[in-house]
This record gives sequence, structure tokens and C-alpha cells, in this order.
Amino acid sequence: MELEQTQSEEIKELAEAMVLAAGEVKHPKKNATNPHFKSKYADLPTTIDAYRDVYLKHGLVVVQLVSGSQLVTKVLHTSGQWIQSSAQISPDKPTVQAFGSALTYMRRYTLQALTGVA
Repeated sequence: MELEQTQSEEIKELAEAMVLAAGEVKHPKKNATNPHFKSKYADLPTTIDAYRDVYLKHGLVVVQLVSGSQLVTKVLHTSGQWIQSSAQISPDKPTVQAFGSALTYMRRYTLQALTGVA
């Protein structure tokens, strides 16, 4: 998986807000089970709930967009500063359902990486 990261020219205010948020964010509870591996994990809504209120408190928001087969995840700050990560969505089958599953998986993992939750 190829991962590309970019950022705004300045990120001082964004970095300060992310440091403050990192001190308050709690890891999500593992609330779902993978039937194939019999392992527990935090699903996408639980992952989002783990950071959203703290991020908003510090002027941060995360947006995720799909462009072709790329998932673009961006952390925006009220100052206009941002960081961004792009990752290829690679479904194991050429079906809409497989793409949706791969997209959800990639959304969860990029959100966890950018927000520091696991």
C-alpha cells in the first residue's frame, strides 16, 4: 500500500491543537468481532466517537474523501492549516460490496493513524 502525506505550508497552530487533543483522546473500545480471525476491533463509528468531540474542542476536524480508488484523509484546523494522507483502496474482488468493505477498513485505519487512537 502506497501512502502519501502532504500538509499546508505552515502547521504550527495545527500541531499545537493536535498535541492538546492527543492528551485528551481515549482509545476506542473494541466493540466488534472479525469472524474470520476471531479477533476484536473498534468499528468505524466507535473510532470516530473516540476523537471527534476532543478534536472539535481544539478546532480540529477530520474529513475523508474518495477520489477514484484513493482515500484522502485530511485533518483541518480552524486556522486553515491542514495535514493530509492518501491511500489506495484495494478490494480483493471487483465488486461494489468488496470496494465498500475495503473503503470502510481503510477509513478506520487511516483515522486511527492520524488521530493516534488504536
